[in-house]
Amino acid sequence: MLKQYISKKLLLLTCSMFMSTNTMADISPAIIMVDDSYSPYMFGTKQSAKGLYSSLINAISERANLNITLQATPWKRALALSARGDVGIGGIYKNKQREDIYDYSAPIFTENLWIYVKTDTEFPFSNLTDLKNKKGAINLGWSYGNNFDQLREAGFFKVEEYGDNLTNIKKLISLPRIDFTVIDEIAALKIIQDHNFQDQVKKLEPAATSNNAYIAFSKEAKRTHTLAKFNRMLAIMQKDGTYSEIIDKFKSRAQQ
Repeated sequence: MLKQYISKKLLLLTCSMFMSTNTMADISPAIIMVDDSYSPYMFGTKQSAKGLYSSLINAISERANLNITLQATPWKRALALSARGDVGIGGIYKNKQREDIYDYSAPIFTENLWIYVKTDTEFPFSNLTDLKNKKGAINLGWSYGNNFDQLREAGFFKVEEYGDNLTNIKKLISLPRIDFTVIDEIAALKIIQDHNFQDQVKKLEPAATSNNAYIAFSKEAKRTHTLAKFNRMLAIMQKDGTYSEIIDKFKSRAQQ
């Protein structure tokens, strides 16, 4: 009986220490990296991350009492560091490959992505299969959802990768070999207005795809408790209207 009692106490102590270690890791300060060149959704510097996703993540984290610091960095670096578990990542889309790597929050926003072409070079478009044998300009290291990624990997169409949406539009305008680019409508509108591209590019209807954006941590980081607290506060802010207030202010500024 004494041996059984001691063994049981040791087991409980071991489990308690394991749970305590994981809980402490889960609630410790965290860095979340966002893209430094996806204006107006996420941009800035290591010292000052800006854009809609930074505003949302900061507001939700503050109300949830989460100790989170945001940094803006090139997207490829954010993906590499977050996949290793060194940091979290914000504004990320889901795809099959990433679901094996990351634990995700609830969606923080839904982006509607559209195909943009040079004016007077539009082609019939109803879905992504209409991009067959064409070449697009896309953001370096980005996923555009499972359907787009699968067609791209199958060689259904080709792409060239550049650093940001502004460069993609400039390449679309200047390079005859580029037939299209893929951009969220609000991001595209701001670029087009800021650089007077209204007469040079055109949006094809309907929307090519819709992608939810999330925050995520590597499964190795064991941040499910952090994500659960984040999700609870996100739901509260969606219900009490503060989430919509942030979105409305963002849309108003982006379309000015």
